[in-house]
Amino acid sequence: MNFWKSFIWSTYQFKRIGAFRLQKVHYVFAYMLYITGIQLIPYILADALGISVRFNQALPYIVSVSLVYLSSIMIYLLVSCAVAAIGLFLGKKQGKSLTYKHTWQIAIYALTLPTLLTAIVEAFVFSSSLLFLFYFTMALIYTLLSVSAIPNRNKNKHP
Repeated sequence: MNFWKSFIWSTYQFKRIGAFRLQKVHYVFAYMLYITGIQLIPYILADALGISVRFNQALPYIVSVSLVYLSSIMIYLLVSCAVAAIGLFLGKKQGKSLTYKHTWQIAIYALTLPTLLTAIVEAFVFSSSLLFLFYFTMALIYTLLSVSAIPNRNKNKHP
């Protein structure tokens, strides 16, 4: 599936995010790398302007952007794992037939809108430590809505 379609659908269609759980893991991991790159565009632009004024070398800029990108991927993975664990617990309470892999994939796609909103807020409005609380809460709500859009498992296998 196209990354742009996945990106657009994961901002507003909970049922589609629930269906994304059936994709292969490498598509989901590539999507995570893609969304992390989009999140860092404001930082890269601001850093490029600051470094071009201070240095005439590209090496510090490349190293700085690489380190920020890798640390952002680590944070994204940690948040997605935490959201997936909570989503798995609440999904099992709702009677959903889910594994941790499914909820992790749902969490990756459910983090799209909170990631975009926090990147926009940090770039244009303000940056605060409470922004992470907003990010995590919104990601949990989005994941739970996506999990609840998945049909329940059948209790009776026989008609």
